[in-house]
Amino acid sequence: MQPSEDNKKKFIKGSLYLGIQLMYIPFIFWFIELSQNMLTQKVTGDYGWYYPDSPYNWFSFQSVFSWGVLCIVFWNVWWWVLLAVRVNFWIKMLITTVIGWVTEYCLGYVAAQILGHPMQIWHNSPLIYVSYFAIVWWFQNSMIYYLLVIKIPTALYDSFIDSEDHVITK
Repeated sequence: MQPSEDNKKKFIKGSLYLGIQLMYIPFIFWFIELSQNMLTQKVTGDYGWYYPDSPYNWFSFQSVFSWGVLCIVFWNVWWWVLLAVRVNFWIKMLITTVIGWVTEYCLGYVAAQILGHPMQIWHNSPLIYVSYFAIVWWFQNSMIYYLLVIKIPTALYDSFIDSEDHVITK
């Protein structure tokens, strides 16, 4: 069965959007991750997670790769599923929160068990590669991703299209 012409166009368009996102979203989320870990340290007295292979221990430049993977996962969920279905906004946030949380666990597991060096370790967490508390951070990450990738670009596009400046007159 051949993919339809519409699906080919949608795939190309989605891939272009994803390529643009990969140029900036992982770096934004790296800084967000840094601030989340610092905030956890301020509130609890200890960092929420640490990076055993990093000389800094509480942050790692290698986690930018994880944010790139997450960007790919989030975009595919939004592009192929969530933008197409009519579901309550908060359900969409719940879905992406859980997907982000599970993705973090999977990336941590693969890094430690298959590649032989753990990305991050969560203090006092039975899951090791993620904490139940991380759900709070993943909700925040889901909201920020939605704003940066879906809401703000859509609002900007709509404001340009609806603008009187774009009406061609004599």
